[in-house]
Amino acid sequence: MIEPLIERFLWKNERWTGPLRNQGYLEEDEILRSFIADQNRMITSPRLRQEVTEITSAYSWRADLRRGTEKAIHSLINACFEAYHSRRDNSPIGVLWKTGTDATPKNRYFNGRLFPEARRRDAADVLQEHGYIEFYRGGKSGSAGIGGLTSLAVPTEKIRHLYNEVILEASYSFEGSVDPTGSEVVILQGRNDRLQDYADNPRTIWMRKNINGLRAVNASVDWVHPDNAGRPVVSNLRSLALTRKFKQGSFRCYGRFHCGLQNLSKEDRKAMTIGGEPVAELDFRAMMPTLAYAETGLQSSAHTPLQIDGDAYNIPGFEREHVKVAFQVMLNSKSPQGAVQAIVKKEGMGLFKEARELRDAIATKHWRISHMFYDNTWESLYFRESEIMMSVIAFCVEHSIPLLPIHDGAVCRDRDWEKVHHAMETAFRQSYDLSPHIHVKRRKLQLAA
Repeated sequence: MIEPLIERFLWKNERWTGPLRNQGYLEEDEILRSFIADQNRMITSPRLRQEVTEITSAYSWRADLRRGTEKAIHSLINACFEAYHSRRDNSPIGVLWKTGTDATPKNRYFNGRLFPEARRRDAADVLQEHGYIEFYRGGKSGSAGIGGLTSLAVPTEKIRHLYNEVILEASYSFEGSVDPTGSEVVILQGRNDRLQDYADNPRTIWMRKNINGLRAVNASVDWVHPDNAGRPVVSNLRSLALTRKFKQGSFRCYGRFHCGLQNLSKEDRKAMTIGGEPVAELDFRAMMPTLAYAETGLQSSAHTPLQIDGDAYNIPGFEREHVKVAFQVMLNSKSPQGAVQAIVKKEGMGLFKEARELRDAIATKHWRISHMFYDNTWESLYFRESEIMMSVIAFCVEHSIPLLPIHDGAVCRDRDWEKVHHAMETAFRQSYDLSPHIHVKRRKLQLAA
């Protein structure tokens, strides 16, 4: 069992607001707020089971169709309940309810689907027929009269009364995932990068809860950045949809966090605002060498993490940025010659002679960790890095701090930087009993929201 009702972020749905005003459902000054239903999550309770049994008793479905439709009804009712639970004023609310063939992903990562797309449509029709929702079809020829909209379920007073009855019960329970945007957040890929199914365990459940928690925190404020013309734009929820990816069929390989907003340039991140406030950017200095030394020390007979003397990327005669890139390449490559070829392909990194000299200079400076080069070490080091950032994310969820993780660093509101710095330092020390070097860049407000 998991927490009974999820706090959803209800965003202003301007695309559906116009059509609903035209149909007279909304007043001119009203704006619909909505969220995307998680169709792998449903609610059950004695009172609700009784209600669903009554409204479906008149339908002569086959047993398998009845089971699927009843699950879909429970899921749509759950979404409506969560909409009521999350509403902070009297704004009109709605639930985006996917009914097309893309409603269920072709690849599932856990638990399988609860019901097929056809049952989604049946559930919406049944609840509308019995007065629990007003249903507006999206798609190419939907109720709105314009294409590209996801179907919309608007809860009625009847379902609100049911909500008030069900939440008083002590025996309600939920099944399925907890996902504010309707897509899996903990992703496992096999050796060919194809999606791989897995069984949930306490760790994956904890990860999913916190990643979804950060998604909800991030969705509660506007993230504004410049577009290609330098004009301020508000990031959409998809660009904030954080996922954690594991590779090679193992939950101890890679594990880094990804979302679309990470692809902003450094200059655009400087001009970003979070909830109208300037940002700070924090990152672990020389994270990969730091982890490589720490892990080498722990694996030695002394079982004590090693520390780097000075700047790991400072090698006389070479640009620091080139050393940093080449170090990463040497961790990722399968052979010394492969590293040289990969270094040469990097823009501005020189010819083969310069690449070999750079490779050899790095190997000489970092002789204590030379065994980690050309040995797929990146798989475990990236995982160690991501575990530290996972702890930082959990801290930010607990304290409702919006955060954009960027591999070995993060972007946050300027007023939160000391808290995030503390979380990063604490997470690192818990792993290695070392004090990391954390670089902080604080930005002045350059872009008005």
